Amino acid sequence: MNDSVASDSKMARALAFLAPFSILLSVIFAQRKTFFLPGGSALYFGTASVVLVAATGCIWGLATGRLPRPSVMARRAWPLLLFYGLSLLILAISVARTHLATTTIHLVANYVLLYLAAPGAYYLAWTQRKQFRKGIAALMLAIMVIALVFVLAEVLGFLHVNNPLTAAMMSYDKLNLPLFEWRWYQTPGETFRVASFSFDPNFLGIFMLIVAVWAASGKDHLKTRVFCFVSSALVLVLSASRGALLAAVVVAVAWVLIYRRSITGRFRQLADTPQKRFGIIALLAALMILVLLGIAPGITHRVVDSFATIRAEGITSKTIDLVLSGRGEIWSNALRLIRQAPLGHWLTERLVSARAIHNDYLSALVSGGPVLLASLVALIIWMGRRKMPARSRALALSLALICAVTGLVYNTFQFSAVLPLILFTLGANEKEPV
Repeated sequence: MNDSVASDSKMARALAFLAPFSILLSVIFAQRKTFFLPGGSALYFGTASVVLVAATGCIWGLATGRLPRPSVMARRAWPLLLFYGLSLLILAISVARTHLATTTIHLVANYVLLYLAAPGAYYLAWTQRKQFRKGIAALMLAIMVIALVFVLAEVLGFLHVNNPLTAAMMSYDKLNLPLFEWRWYQTPGETFRVASFSFDPNFLGIFMLIVAVWAASGKDHLKTRVFCFVSSALVLVLSASRGALLAAVVVAVAWVLIYRRSITGRFRQLADTPQKRFGIIALLAALMILVLLGIAPGITHRVVDSFATIRAEGITSKTIDLVLSGRGEIWSNALRLIRQAPLGHWLTERLVSARAIHNDYLSALVSGGPVLLASLVALIIWMGRRKMPARSRALALSLALICAVTGLVYNTFQFSAVLPLILFTLGANEKEPV
């Protein structure tokens, strides 16, 4: 009996380390080739590690009685299972109807990994949330430390400072980036944008927003939360991602509405006279302007140029195309595909559209029609309604809003790392059932 208890305890401790570590791998190595395997496989090993750890944890939990019955687990997260179940069905239909070339096999395998990793990350974190709540702080801290190291290398490279850090980063990128030398500070005509460990500044912005939301949603590990919030906000601005910035504004508005009584009370304590209130507001506005103009001209120029283009030419397919980096043409093509098959093509997006659609809602309509779109909306609503402890009651809604807003301009739900990180964070922080 004692041996069995000791074995269970060791397994629990091992999962408490391996689960956050696998999520970290999926974030840091998202969309990167497995450079250490022969031939540089295109399989996303970080996502594969999440699937492996989640499967191990769930099997162990069912065998030891630590997990509730599968029927209870299914009822608890049915929108999650419905969306990814439909996605797997569409993937199976796509495999049955297409020739499996090498690139297709890699694509299918990576989709399977994502569709298993997302619900697996949630269930693993939810069923072992007491152990994983401590690991979340270490996970977010590790993401930020690695992000800042890459950002420093990019900034030094942008300033043409010869240094071993930038040289090491460039050598690393040549090994495993999916696109050749995708570093935005090297691209002619582009404003300075950091991509850090990510292959794309836009997804880096989403990762940083997730870290910032977690950091602001609690009082434990206070030093770690303060460091993560400040550094993630800085990197978010340096990424110059307009989609992530828009999501940050929406989340900020939601926070003001949720915590309005607390915010109003503290503001009145700090500013007990009209003069003090005006001074605090003016100081915050001036600080924001100085930050945007001083350390992140990239996001300022991109936003200002976007508004100037719309104001001069109005909202047309051409201006949308200019403002949103070619998305106007892509979305027009997606609407044409939807008109061709109003109930959906029931094929993966990449087999129907020559280019990524950069919109989760249009992508759902193209692939699975109204059925897949309804399941996507249900999943977002389910995410936002997760019950959190009082100290972090805005966390679930904030993470759901990140997905909902960024899904308008990116393929957030088809990206191999965003949903596993969000769902793991949700599951680990979810309130204990009464």
